Parts: sequence; structure tokens; C-alpha cells
Amino acid sequence: MSNNGGITSQYGFCYQKIVFIWYMLSNISKTNIFIYEGKEDIDIDENKEHSGLFSFKNENLEDIQVKSGVVTKEIWAKVVENWIILEDQNVKTLVSENAFQFEKDSSETIDYIYQHIQEGRVKNKLAISRKAYDNLSKSFGDNKEMWKEKIKSTIDDAKFIVKNLEDVENDIDKTYKEDYCTDICTYEEAKKLRVDQFKKECIARIDKFIMKKKSAVFNFNDFIKIETMIADNISDHKYQINIQEIKPKKQAEAKQLLNNDQIREVAQLKAVNTNSNFIIRELTRELFYKDFREIYIESTKKTEINNLESEAFSNYEDTKDELEFKGEYTTHDLFLETVAKGLKSSQLFPRGPIFNHGCYVYLTGKKVDSEIQISWSKK
Repeated sequence: MSNNGGITSQYGFCYQKIVFIWYMLSNISKTNIFIYEGKEDIDIDENKEHSGLFSFKNENLEDIQVKSGVVTKEIWAKVVENWIILEDQNVKTLVSENAFQFEKDSSETIDYIYQHIQEGRVKNKLAISRKAYDNLSKSFGDNKEMWKEKIKSTIDDAKFIVKNLEDVENDIDKTYKEDYCTDICTYEEAKKLRVDQFKKECIARIDKFIMKKKSAVFNFNDFIKIETMIADNISDHKYQINIQEIKPKKQAEAKQLLNNDQIREVAQLKAVNTNSNFIIRELTRELFYKDFREIYIESTKKTEINNLESEAFSNYEDTKDELEFKGEYTTHDLFLETVAKGLKSSQLFPRGPIFNHGCYVYLTGKKVDSEIQISWSKK
């Protein structure tokens, strides 16, 4: 039985994180800090360390609510109530994945919000509607028209953005490639990988704060550290990724492949060792190699990748001949002694067992050219 409520909730958090990344990427400045789950879902506040360096007023400060689902009148009332109780002068913004299904500033809607706040009078002091009630009572007493005027002005002064997840991601993709991938001249896939890595690094940093029950805060230096690390790791001449961060996803993909013997890599690994942990580990390594290969195979580095795979096949043949000559041939020994041989013909190729093993396992695949296809089993 599926947990639709839980899935919807998780999707909402995913949407909020991507919107946060989009806002940060679009507004990055030494004068701003970006807060995930601060006063609002997302805050753009002034960086106090740099505020004294500039004489002009920072116009880019915002308190942003993010809604992935349908914005009902009740949800809208709560959004407006939250804006009313905020004491800063920041622009109030709602980013919604769906357009309003009612007039957000009609007399009927304002009456609804007014009544919703009135009902807050008997609620717990921590309730948003109660705080809005106390705020308006303090400012305007029982003057109903002044209350409604404040509600309307709050709505009129706010900014509204309707943007689905795909469009937000496309904007991130376009902005990051244009502003932070100008050094990549050859490989479009390398640009894509940089964008993906940027999002993953930002989300991982947010999650670390949330695990400590703290708001996630990013300043200009935090942004530049992430961007610089990614630029250093992924370029026309270098490929390096955060393996620990990506590994769980790759392992999950490998587990999905485990029991499909129609996949030649799986069948060949089972011929070496039927232990599921072994097979998952090696399939995971193949998936890492495939990501690397995809970036460079359709480019000027195609020859380098072909030479790398030819080197791997040559190592396999040499190992097989040597084991057969000694009368020590087993699929297990053939595998272990082959993958132990490092691949050196590519300057791009990341060193270490993960990509090394991954290349050899990839060459056992069904679609690999028969001239360089590896078989651990003699069958």
C-alpha cells in the first residue's frame, strides 16, 4: 500500500530545495545570505559582514513561501497571515507550482482571510492566525476596514511566481552553464554533470543543517567554495566526483539489476561469484564508469576512451593466457587478476579500483564490440 501523503510531502521538500538553489543562483551576491527554513521557507537577507561596504539600499531581500501543491483559500490565508506577522521590510514572495484557482485579492478572498484571522483569537498563542490576530489588534484595534486594508495591501505588495519543477530545473541548468561553465569548450555532458553536482552539493549541505535541526545558511563564500570545487573536479581535461555522495544512488540502481540474468554483466559476474554483495559492488562500479564514459565518448576524447578499453581487453587476454599456461584458470582468478591491472592509457581516467573495475565489467556487456568483449566464464 503506497503512502501518497508521505510521497507528496517529500515531493514538496524536493521542490522547495530546488527553488532555493534557483533563487540563490539567480541572486548570488556578497551583500546577500540565503536561508533555507528561516523566517519563511526561503529567506534572502542582508549579509551583515558586507552591508557597511555599500551605500545603496539592498533591494534584493525577500521572504519567500514555496508551495508545490494546490493553493487553497485556507493555505493562502496562512501565507498572508505569515507575511503580516513578519516585521522586516523584505519583499514578500510566493513561489507556487500551480496557479491560483480563485481570485487571490478579491473582496470575497479578503473577507475569507479576515474571518480566518478572527478565528485565530481563540487559538494557541503560537498559531499563525493567533499571531496575526494579535498583530492587527495591536495596530488597528477593532477597526474591521483597517484590518481588511492591511490584508489587501499585504497581497498587493507581494510578488507571485508560478513555476513547475521542470521549469525551475531548466532555469538552473541554463544559468549555471552560462555563468559557471564557460571554461568547458568541448563536452556538453561535462557541463550537465557540473550542474547536477552543484545541485547535489547544495542539497547535501541543506540536509546536514536540517539533521542538526538548524536553518541552512549559505553566503557568497559558501557558494563560491562549492562552485570552485566542482570546476576543479570536472572540466575538459579532468573528471572527479564525490563518490561517497553518489554511491548510495548507484548501489540502489545496481540492486535493481541484480536478478536480471538477461543482462550479460550480471550473468558474467555470477559466473565469478554468486554472492549478491559482490555482484552489487561490481555493478555499482560499472555504473560509475558508464557515467564517465558517456561524457567523453562522443567527443574528441573518443580515441582516448577506445584506447582505454582496448588496453583493458589486452590485460584480460594476457591474464587469461597466463592462467591457462600455468593450468590455474578459474573464473574467479581470471577476474581478480585482470581487474588488479591498472589502466594507464587515458589522462582523463580517474585512478583507483572503482573506475578500474567498472571499465572491465562494462566490457562484459552485451552491446560491447565483440572484438573487445570480455567473458569471465569459458562458456
